[in-house]
Amino acid sequence: MNREDLVDSLVVLRVVMMVVKADGRHEPFMREKLLQSAEQMGVTPEVAEEVVREVERQAYDGISTRKLAQLLQQELRRVPSLAKYGINLRESLALIRPFPDFEVFIRGLLRFAGYTVQAGGVWIGRCGEHEIDGVLRHGKETTVLEVKHHHNYHTQTGLDVVRIARATLEDFQEGYTQGVTPVKFARHLTVSNTKLSPQAEKYAQCRGLDFIGWATPTTGGLNALILHHHYYPITFLRGLRPKEHRQFSLAHIYTLNDLFAKPLEVIASKTGLSQHRLSTLVERARCAVDFETTCD
Repeated sequence: MNREDLVDSLVVLRVVMMVVKADGRHEPFMREKLLQSAEQMGVTPEVAEEVVREVERQAYDGISTRKLAQLLQQELRRVPSLAKYGINLRESLALIRPFPDFEVFIRGLLRFAGYTVQAGGVWIGRCGEHEIDGVLRHGKETTVLEVKHHHNYHTQTGLDVVRIARATLEDFQEGYTQGVTPVKFARHLTVSNTKLSPQAEKYAQCRGLDFIGWATPTTGGLNALILHHHYYPITFLRGLRPKEHRQFSLAHIYTLNDLFAKPLEVIASKTGLSQHRLSTLVERARCAVDFETTCD
């Protein structure tokens, strides 16, 4: 056997499995993303490794990211994890009604994150009026809050959103110097359940605009904040029926925490749901919110 034949015989071809994203683009399978997603659902790194290994066994070249997520949820439900009590978090955020549910949810989450939060309304700038979704205070800085919701969680938040954010902030700042705007706004924060488009992200970074979206920024995205503070939307509940979601929404019950705020009989009277059904949903909600200590 000559040297070239020997080299050929020792070469191991590594086949890279490709996954198909929602927009049709193909990218290499990255097990690290699945491991991170599994650990975020409350399992140990060892269990996450076992779960992802089983997902890999069932995966195939050309699998969609949606199918991968379904396989992961399926395997997570076989072990003690948040997946026993809640659905895919990204999907649950998409199911929220944009107004007022998502806005109220985001303001509540930001309170958990350390902001003093005031509801929005119409504010006057130097050149015009602007409807904003909230006023945030943290330390000595005051921030304009804008909330954007997409029912399709693959829809990116686009360039126009951050351009408008920049214009709004400038109008308020100029209005303050002229005594028209009563508050000195230092920053503008947009919160969305999706990611920024590449063009919007570049513009936001250049203009110093803050943005929180799905896995954006990577160290403190919307999903990370929700999981860290155990602050879940009502739509996160596994088995929640669309009609029940509407009933909760009309009763101003937007989060799992809201289910604990009033006695069961009061919630039953406001929603029209039976106390028996509510007790099931409340128990499931408690297991999700207090996963580490309450349920196994």
